[in-house]
Amino acid sequence: MADFESIIKNHISEGNAVTADAIAKLTKAISTAVGNEFVEKSRYKAKLEEIDSLKAEKQTAEDSATTAEKWKAKHDALKEDFERYKGEVSAKETRGAKEKAYRALLKEIGVVEKSIDSIIKVTNFDDIKLDKDGNISDRDTVKKSAQDAYGGFISTNLEKKETPETPPTNGGKTPMTRDQIMKIKDTSERQAAIAENLELFGG
Repeated sequence: MADFESIIKNHISEGNAVTADAIAKLTKAISTAVGNEFVEKSRYKAKLEEIDSLKAEKQTAEDSATTAEKWKAKHDALKEDFERYKGEVSAKETRGAKEKAYRALLKEIGVVEKSIDSIIKVTNFDDIKLDKDGNISDRDTVKKSAQDAYGGFISTNLEKKETPETPPTNGGKTPMTRDQIMKIKDTSERQAAIAENLELFGG
């Protein structure tokens, strides 16, 4: 920037009047200084508006990204809940279909009606598979297993006993608790133990 004070001091008359030469030099110096540093008001305002616009766009983009992330998290959570719900419904429907098929099989082999509910309660339906038509797969094997396990509750067998209303005893063996029976891993053995102690399961 020009030294305005020096220009004035070097061109002042003895009467402290500013000479024409000083005025010319000052005018030139000021013009040069302003030309180098001055920005027109309209251009300055336009730049401020441009900066404000960029800030607004940046904020909008950040807000949109945040909103999108929130919606994605919400969508993922809802999708997970829905998939879990579908799984629960499917499992419930499958369990109901298996129970219906097994109940029909128990009736078919002659198990008395009042004992069927108790048998259903203690049946591990993971061991029973259904085909595409909703029928029990390997039906003959499952049927034989049920006959062996619950033969004492088949009506024709009960008629031969003096007290058909009394569940068969365990043949003098040490009585087992319900928990002990349910811990038997072998399906056939577990079913046999249940049949021998059906009174423990509400039969």
